[in-house]
Amino acid sequence: MFMEVTLSIILLLVGLVVVKTYILIGRNRFVAYDVFKKVGTPVVDFGGIPIFIVIAISSFVFYLFGYLATNIFLAILLTSSIASIVGLIDDIVKTLPGWYKPLSAMLIGIPIIIFRLYNPRLKFFDGIVFNLPIIYLLLILIGFSVASNAVNMLDVINGSAAIGVATVLILNLIVTYLKGGDLTVSLIFLIATLSFLFFNKYPSEIFLGNVGAILLGSMVAFTAIYNRTEFLTVIAMYPFIVNGLFYLDKFKRFVERRVHGYRIASLNNDGLIEDQCEPGAPIVLLKYLVSPGPKSEPRLVLEMSILFIYSMLLSLIIFVFLW
Repeated sequence: MFMEVTLSIILLLVGLVVVKTYILIGRNRFVAYDVFKKVGTPVVDFGGIPIFIVIAISSFVFYLFGYLATNIFLAILLTSSIASIVGLIDDIVKTLPGWYKPLSAMLIGIPIIIFRLYNPRLKFFDGIVFNLPIIYLLLILIGFSVASNAVNMLDVINGSAAIGVATVLILNLIVTYLKGGDLTVSLIFLIATLSFLFFNKYPSEIFLGNVGAILLGSMVAFTAIYNRTEFLTVIAMYPFIVNGLFYLDKFKRFVERRVHGYRIASLNNDGLIEDQCEPGAPIVLLKYLVSPGPKSEPRLVLEMSILFIYSMLLSLIIFVFLW
């Protein structure tokens, strides 16, 4: 255990160097602009690329030290690769049809099926277990698609998606530790997320892009399935899910902010984020938080973080008393 923690700390430092190096290299190559800043601030985009590199390095090191079996190592690399490719295509090709992302994201779950890193006995509470040998395979594919798109739709302000994913991974780490399970997968994904979050927090130096958002979502799905914490993970992801349901209720499908045609919020003259009050706009999480009045971006990040932590604690309470 001591050695694994030591490796994690070292790899976290390596991850910070990887992300910072990418920022320096991409500063004049991959640039987006932060719409919630008074002056259009250029920010390095496609943050999923360094996240993938950190995952690859971390999983390889844990594999060399014997903490990862070959099949798990390969599954992590393949899953992360497919997620990155799906997201990168979506970033580069701006005219993809609406079905592309939810359907293509299902492909991300194939490696975990091929390497049989799942258990079809789906547990909800103590004594409530469903054996779903066939249906569970379909649920895996759907789960990867839902998680990836849910994370993508909540990547709205600096750090919002990465903070939420970090809390879900921490939840999985705690639950897996209490169950006496394997912590390595959760540690690898948490290292990659925290390495990115350090530079994605307000004021952000790097954005996720679709490549990063879909990769983070796939990490959540992989961890939940591998650690058998599907139900607990869904509870911990409550802010992501509610935000996604608002979009689905309005548009009846997964839809990106850049194409749905509504302005949810904007920056006012005081540098605060306020509700755009556009008729017909979906009441998503960001709109809900700014509806009482304009707020600064750090305040909104804090409020979203509190929601994520609350959901994580609720999931832990259910685990302790009802699992």
